[in-house]
Amino acid sequence: MADTAIARVTLGHDVDQRQVIGPNYSYGVVALADILAHALVIDGRGKGRLTVLVTNATDQTVTATVYGSQTEDGDPADLTVLEIGGTGGSTFEITTGISNYECYNDPFPWYIVRIKAAVKPDGENVTVYTNLQSA
Repeated sequence: MADTAIARVTLGHDVDQRQVIGPNYSYGVVALADILAHALVIDGRGKGRLTVLVTNATDQTVTATVYGSQTEDGDPADLTVLEIGGTGGSTFEITTGISNYECYNDPFPWYIVRIKAAVKPDGENVTVYTNLQSA
C-alpha cells in the first residue's frame, strides 16, 4: 500500500514455538513522526485469541487496524490478508496520552497491526503490546 511505511517490525516471542498451550507476549515500539502507516507483524503460533493494547505518547490521535494474514510478509492489499473484527471492529482509536485495547478471536498464522496518524505527530513512541492465548 502506498501509505504503509517500508520498515516492518516482526515481533518475536520468548516462548518456544512448540509451546502452544502457554500464552505468548510481545511488544513493539514505533517512533511516530509521519502520517504513514507502520506495520507490526505478530507470529500467531496457532493461538486463537489475540489481545492488542496500544499506548500513545504522541501529541495526536492514532488509529490501530488489525489484520489476519496467511503469510509473514503479507500486506493489507493482499487477498490472503483480511481485517479481523474485535469487540469494536478491526480498527480502534487511541487518543493522546492514553492506552486502548481490543480482543480478537480469529485464528490466523500471522497478525498485522497497522498504526497510523491522520496528522503528523511529534515523534514520540507508540507501543503495541500483544497477548496470544489458546482458545
